[in-house]
Amino acid sequence: MMNGISNAGVSLMCVAMLGDISDYDEWQTGLRREGLFNSLLAWFEKAGNSVGYLLSGFILDWIGFNAKLGAQSDHTLQLMKFGYVIAPATGALITILLVRRYELTQDQVYEIKEELARRRAEKGALPAAVPQ
Repeated sequence: MMNGISNAGVSLMCVAMLGDISDYDEWQTGLRREGLFNSLLAWFEKAGNSVGYLLSGFILDWIGFNAKLGAQSDHTLQLMKFGYVIAPATGALITILLVRRYELTQDQVYEIKEELARRRAEKGALPAAVPQ
């Protein structure tokens, strides 16, 4: 349950911030690179899941899980339950600490959006060169 809650929260935060980050990058560079940021987000999600699956095998071995035994010892089951709570909670806590470094405020985001809209309007308002 904890893993689902933290994963859903992190996914929603990242997707919600993606548009603001794309706007900020366009404001700074003049280039619209939403596709780049979206692909980076997808890659990091996949890489994170892969690392999690890799580590889970090592953790199961470390706590004494043995698939050949069938029923596991009480100690192993307790450590598995502990791991099901601690690992996702730790990941969520690290994510929260990293998100705190997100520097854009709501006011800045709106100012950037207004500036980009103004820039786009200026580009659209320029008369096209008419060949003679």
